[in-house]
Amino acid sequence: MVGVPATAMARVAEAATKDGLRGLAVAETAAFNSTNAERAAHRLFARWGLRLGVKITDLLLSDGSRNLKVPILKPSSWIQCLLEKYPSALFGGCSLEMGPSKCLTFWKGLYQSQRTLEVYRNFKPQELQHVLPILLYGDEGTGSKKQPIAIGSFETVFGLEDQETRRKTKRARFSDCIHSCGDSVGLGHCCELPAHWPRHQELPADFRLSEDDLSELKNQMHATTGHSYLSRYLNYMIPTALLDLGPWVLDGVQKAVAQDLRSLFYEGLLVNGQRFYVAVVGLKGDQKWHVRVGQFYRSYLHLGDVNSHEICPDCLAGNPAYPFEETSENPRWVKTFGTDELPWTEPGVFEELPFDSTFPSFKYKRDLLHSFKLGLGRDIAGGTIMLLCRFFETLDHPGDSKGVISRLERAHARFAMYASAAKKTPHVRKFTKDFLHHKTNKSFAFTASKGSDTILLLEWLHLECQLAIQKHADHRRVDLLKAAVQVCKASCSIFWIVYNHGLWLPRLCMSKLRDTILRVVRGYGYLARGCYQESFAAYRCKSTLHSIHHFAVELDLALLMKADCYPSPLLFDCSQSEDFVGRNARVARATHGKTTALRGLQRHLVKSRSMLRKHFRKIEKPAAWPPAG
Repeated sequence: MVGVPATAMARVAEAATKDGLRGLAVAETAAFNSTNAERAAHRLFARWGLRLGVKITDLLLSDGSRNLKVPILKPSSWIQCLLEKYPSALFGGCSLEMGPSKCLTFWKGLYQSQRTLEVYRNFKPQELQHVLPILLYGDEGTGSKKQPIAIGSFETVFGLEDQETRRKTKRARFSDCIHSCGDSVGLGHCCELPAHWPRHQELPADFRLSEDDLSELKNQMHATTGHSYLSRYLNYMIPTALLDLGPWVLDGVQKAVAQDLRSLFYEGLLVNGQRFYVAVVGLKGDQKWHVRVGQFYRSYLHLGDVNSHEICPDCLAGNPAYPFEETSENPRWVKTFGTDELPWTEPGVFEELPFDSTFPSFKYKRDLLHSFKLGLGRDIAGGTIMLLCRFFETLDHPGDSKGVISRLERAHARFAMYASAAKKTPHVRKFTKDFLHHKTNKSFAFTASKGSDTILLLEWLHLECQLAIQKHADHRRVDLLKAAVQVCKASCSIFWIVYNHGLWLPRLCMSKLRDTILRVVRGYGYLARGCYQESFAAYRCKSTLHSIHHFAVELDLALLMKADCYPSPLLFDCSQSEDFVGRNARVARATHGKTTALRGLQRHLVKSRSMLRKHFRKIEKPAAWPPAG
């Protein structure tokens, strides 16, 4: 829709008409007014069924002095349309008849570790089969003239099966992992259950996992593969011109989405004689978005260089009594995990969503993309590069310049050679002081790499550190190189584990992932202390270290509660969601600034209909064929 202007459609149709081509749609297209060609084109698409029949709702907003009309796509309109025409898109490829059993198994699996959710209080066990689990996502894209544009969407938790994901379901039983997850690194439990957490109790009969349930869990996939339009659905697109009017615009739109989802939870909607409900299992996004919509006063924004402040919405880490940098066994901040002390003074717009009254902030989900690939992983990569180049001088040879720029050039040459041998193409063209945020020798280096490049850098550094150990075997701080080897290897292993599993992790894999994450955070803490002792600036302790530690603690708490399974961290991963935002932002840049909010939604519906119809091979007739009049 970006590459074909509506005026071009009119010119082609007019030329075809002059050549003698007859047809109602062609004649209607040829009659487009060039000044309002896109408006006429979208009317044509709607009339002939060339876009999804999702109703665009005009939301009326006011700040007391002015009124504003903002178009949105309500989740209820989306779900009504998808359940009627493309139910497989919501149920991970299953039909409307098979989808409910998939939902029921999902809720039984989630009950293993999260038993206080509102969905278990509001619905009887057998009613859960008609409760569709979804996720919300919000972010800012780059709109016209490089100005920010707010984009919000919801997505299904179920991914579509493809040739790659089918390989992961070949094991005979859910607990029989074919990826060597039984080879534990032997770290064991890292914490104790907080006093206010529920203790292990015998599961109710309705929530015990049968062999059929475990077989279904084995086949459920996370929505991290395939085209992002097949699992994610746009709710709103607010350009800068509207955002500049004040926060009341975006707050009003998000509040309308929250109210619609609340209605779907308690009232549901009727499709083919069956009432379906919707429950939100998490809000995805980066920390900036979470802080804004949650109105947190405990967040990464409060991380201080001198004074200690609470930085985590889920616990009191950062408080002088609960250091967030603590990565040892049973860190003190764990006892405050899920505390009654809320991280906000005024509730955010999404607090009216039914979730968990005992732990409301747990709906704001952290993810591996922002916490590691764009967070801690960058610090590991940047710190290790400087450790090799400046502290150990392992890349220096007789006659080589010892300037930082020259050393970085030699390091990049070795990285490029490694990437070429691995048959991978990184986005990193060279290592510079700007790329490593290395202004002076007192700067704590971290890379400005993309997520995929961060993992590739860690793979390369794992090899470089092994070679450096052989070269500096007698160095007094060779222990730092040995620690860096373990940290880089464990960092890559985290993603190897999660990407080689489906939506659920069995107990063996839970313990393996927990131990691997612990090796990263504890190794990072060891490196930070070692560099501090040597007065060498590297491996700064940031809020992302605490975020990654939370993944291990949550897995360990689930193991202590005797959970048979746990949702994969990829359930809340934002990689595909970022792709979705990028695609819609490109569409927004091709529209006029005054009509972006509407045209972006209309173009999305045309593209979504095309993608869904192509993937699910469904022949759909328009509402009127041929159109009347």
